[in-house]
Amino acid sequence: MRESTLLSHARGRRGATAVVVGLLLCLIALGLPFASSAKADTLTPAPACPARWTCVAMPNNGGQLQVGPANGVVPVGGSQPWVFLRGYGFRPGDIIRVHYCSLTSGLTPSPYCVSSGSNAFSVDPSATLKVMADGTIAESTQVPLNDPSTPFQASVPGTSNNSTFSCDGSAANVCGIVVTDGNLANPYTNTPTAGNSAAVPINYDLASASCPDKQSLVVSQSDFGIGPLLPTINRLNCQGAKAFNFFNTEQSGVSALSELYNAVQSKDPAAVRVAFTDDPEAPDQQKFLPAGHFVLIPVALTATVVGFSSQMFLAGTSYPMTTYNLSPNMVAGIFTGLYTGPAPDTDPTACDGGCPHPPCIIKTKCSLLQLATPHPGFYSAQQFGAYSLAYQAGITDQLTHWICQAPLSTVPWGSTATTEDASAAEIMQQGLTQGGHPVSSCPMTDQWPAETVSSALWSASVGPQGQMKAMRSFLPPIGAGANSGSGFAYMTWPWASYLGLDSASLLNASNTFQAPTTESIYAALKDATLNPDGTLTPNYNNPSNTGAYPMPNVIYAAVSTDTMPADRKDALTAALSSMLDVTGGAHTSQLPTGYVPLTPELYKQATAEVATAIGNPNFKISSVLPQLASTTPTGSTPFTGGTRTGGLSASGGARATTAAGGKSGKAADGPVRIPSSSPRYGSFLLTASSTRMLIPWVAGAGVLALLAGAFVLLSGGLAQGARSLRRRLSRSPGDAGVEDAGS
Repeated sequence: MRESTLLSHARGRRGATAVVVGLLLCLIALGLPFASSAKADTLTPAPACPARWTCVAMPNNGGQLQVGPANGVVPVGGSQPWVFLRGYGFRPGDIIRVHYCSLTSGLTPSPYCVSSGSNAFSVDPSATLKVMADGTIAESTQVPLNDPSTPFQASVPGTSNNSTFSCDGSAANVCGIVVTDGNLANPYTNTPTAGNSAAVPINYDLASASCPDKQSLVVSQSDFGIGPLLPTINRLNCQGAKAFNFFNTEQSGVSALSELYNAVQSKDPAAVRVAFTDDPEAPDQQKFLPAGHFVLIPVALTATVVGFSSQMFLAGTSYPMTTYNLSPNMVAGIFTGLYTGPAPDTDPTACDGGCPHPPCIIKTKCSLLQLATPHPGFYSAQQFGAYSLAYQAGITDQLTHWICQAPLSTVPWGSTATTEDASAAEIMQQGLTQGGHPVSSCPMTDQWPAETVSSALWSASVGPQGQMKAMRSFLPPIGAGANSGSGFAYMTWPWASYLGLDSASLLNASNTFQAPTTESIYAALKDATLNPDGTLTPNYNNPSNTGAYPMPNVIYAAVSTDTMPADRKDALTAALSSMLDVTGGAHTSQLPTGYVPLTPELYKQATAEVATAIGNPNFKISSVLPQLASTTPTGSTPFTGGTRTGGLSASGGARATTAAGGKSGKAADGPVRIPSSSPRYGSFLLTASSTRMLIPWVAGAGVLALLAGAFVLLSGGLAQGARSLRRRLSRSPGDAGVEDAGS
């Protein structure tokens, strides 16, 4: 049955795609005019150089090149970093080549550039671009480090000269991006020289994040959201006289809170002391937060985004497309596999007055997916790939709440707007039903429902690295013409930026497209509901807040308020204070791309909670948020080692969930007890606990060896060993259609 359903869906999509592509090729063959053919005076000017980017001029008046973040690049665990490349004032129609090269001697003589892939690269190390009619180019490219013992195979582009080189971030092995326009040289050549190329060195921040002679480790576990921030915090901590550094594993908010819940009274130095989560109000997380025993401290501010890598094409050439406007309807259709391309019946409109083409194929009907994102004179990518998460995640919970609660949207395009034929909730249900997961209502859940969708266009992965791997394997190379594609993955903004993905502008309840920015995230928080435990729940349905980005994301540190040893309390206080110094205090300039400073209100709340709540059984949220005095739990009993007493946090039952797959839609009332299969008594969510038992030994003779591997573990190395178990725990028996592209 599964194979039959899969083949039926795949054949239908292939047939529709074949018709669309055939029509497009016929129109292109007829010599469709280039609607945006540019003149010299229509070239897009270069914007101001962004912070931490490098901006240089191409030689011979060839344009302005911007690459970033190129300064202070911090590798996150085992994931190699990416940078964005933007060009302005280039010569329209010129062919541009982008290489990753050794820059120890600059461009004289011509540098050696990586000529073949290696394990360090997840994509081709070189790219060929064509300058747009407005003089712009755009690309994201990987800038990996390697070990000198395994150098890159290299050649001088356009020659037969071969060699090797290393890029380890040292002054002796400088490397970076070289952008070449052969037309700038006289005579024409694609070999990089000072006359046709610009070079941008990548400056890495490789300051040690482990300082064993003066650091103490604070063991934490988290959802995939805080990871890109922790290396920066640990590096800054090591510059002080004493460092309290985080030793973190990224897996899920549920597993993080369960481990914290069961480790509160443990004296084991390997026990989890902090859990980072962006979804503390979810019922499956609330059960690990009995009232009066934990505080939820806002420690970082970001956004849940739809990261994408997209192409558009004209006359046999495809170009990177770096902006995308998406409504909740469109997002629901893409991630359920209902929308696999911009066919006229995909979120359609009749286009009163005539549909522009390109991008539309016919004048009488067009997909709003094409009209909503202005790219005059170009056709949209003809296939969409969608990459969701295969585990319980706060960002899945937020995405599904936004989709299911969004009002019927009116999508602005050109000088008009069109009201969609169906709501996002209706499209979500329709897509899930087509994918083999029929639902009676729109599921607001932290576990994406299992589907049977063509694996070439849809898969579910564990973590952003897995999503990225699946997306890059789906996307055709730039320049492939009508064989173009768009890949979409929802994740936190810092991970999307680190992995070289652009973030879509999303339609809010006021029918305004907003990109994630500091201003749009702050605007969204003005609408948020303050819960009785001091957390915030976004409002997805305010039609008057035009400036709000729909999905702001606050990351919280869950810490015990039960009495604890003084040294543990001091370590937690110091570690979280240093984090707040970066996320809201004096060092916000060090925030990695994708995080924004905490609002003054959140920073004030967080610093007060760090100072007064940790290890304090008498803490009341009303002491830092007086407006919550009437909802503060009373009579809480400290945990003494057997069973926790007291109900859920005051807000525990406030957020109803309509979850697919039999998941409870309401948090249970009454006392919360340690599960009978808890790690304290047996096997329950054993997420890397055995590995953490190494820490006491490391504190002795082996500390240097463990710390040398901390960064690899930081991005999910520990999670790799537990991946199979997590998949079995997180899937229902009917989840066989979910594929882990990260394995």
